[in-house]
Amino acid sequence: MIEGAKYSTDSLDPREVKLAKVLIRNNKMTVDQLNDFLKERNRFEEGGKRYLGDILVDRKYIEKDVLDQFFKENNDMYHAFCERLVVEGFLTQEQFEAIKSHEEASTNLVSALSKLGIMTRDSFSKLFSKRVNALRLGDWLLTKKKIKEENLKSALDEQNVYRLHDYLLFYKIINKELMDKVREKLSI
Repeated sequence: MIEGAKYSTDSLDPREVKLAKVLIRNNKMTVDQLNDFLKERNRFEEGGKRYLGDILVDRKYIEKDVLDQFFKENNDMYHAFCERLVVEGFLTQEQFEAIKSHEEASTNLVSALSKLGIMTRDSFSKLFSKRVNALRLGDWLLTKKKIKEENLKSALDEQNVYRLHDYLLFYKIINKELMDKVREKLSI
């Protein structure tokens, strides 16, 4: 446990605990910043990786209607893919019927899947991208000129932040040179 931590530090591995203690003791990171990270880590462990579309909308890189447009354009493909998942045994016919009858299914089948607790958006995206040759959200946004490449890269980087050192670097709490020195000294 780290003094002042409001959230459980159980999700931190021993190297992250060591890093946090050293950075806090040397005033390179505050307990509040650690708490922000722990809150995000706990959310990640409960719900999985944040969906790219949510990050893009939260950061105001795109409007929600642009994300909705992407899903509308791809919804027929998602529907056909779910039919294939039933045939292959990944979904039951009952699950597929529940998905189709969900209020969002006509515009965002992936959201319906997630809200019904049948499959996370991330799991669906992984299955879909491995089996169907279709533009993923980031590629679609770039192709349609709906986002700047650097904004997409930033959102993708944020989506992959789940380790303490990644968090500290992404949010520019400490710089890479200092991080490398501290990690070297701590042998982590």
